[in-house]
Amino acid sequence: AESGNMDVVMEAHHGILKTQDSYGEVWGLAMHPTNPSLAISCADDGTARIWNLDEKSCEIVRLPGPARGIDISPDGELLAVGFLDFSIGVFDIKGNTIMHETFSRRPVDEVKFSPDGESVAFGTHDSKIVFATRENGWKKTAIMNKHSSAVTHIDWSRDGSVIQSTDAAGELLFTTSNNYQQDPSSYHYRDTEWQSYTVVLG
Repeated sequence: AESGNMDVVMEAHHGILKTQDSYGEVWGLAMHPTNPSLAISCADDGTARIWNLDEKSCEIVRLPGPARGIDISPDGELLAVGFLDFSIGVFDIKGNTIMHETFSRRPVDEVKFSPDGESVAFGTHDSKIVFATRENGWKKTAIMNKHSSAVTHIDWSRDGSVIQSTDAAGELLFTTSNNYQQDPSSYHYRDTEWQSYTVVLG
């Protein structure tokens, strides 16, 4: 048969060829905070993809490298990304770099903006939560290092005063955002309302 024209309907993540029969993976996924028709993902191919679920379309956002975790700010204007090469970054929605630095010795899988969009928490595989704030130009503000294994999930309280986080060792910890210190008393947060609830414990 003769070859004809082909229309590309959607270009999805394609991964990075690691071996002859092994490609990279999709890692991060977040829903748009104000538009339920939009979702955003990131992968080993070094891109974020903004998916329009109604239009069944996809917009590509180029990133500096293979990405493992992603979140979008409450106003929908910023992306926070954790990377395979141990770095963290904050970008505008088009992928322009606002901050891209390294504070970890292991990949960064978990990322969450605070409810007011003024802070972001990055969970690393070397047991740390790195905080960055808008006030500080999205540069590192503090590190909480009380986890004993890779940080897997992070949730902010609705008022932004505390985060709960879990790790691969099965710990559930609470960190206050006014001083970025762990509060060892879970009892203090028994009635806390959470902006999200992704932790697998509690």
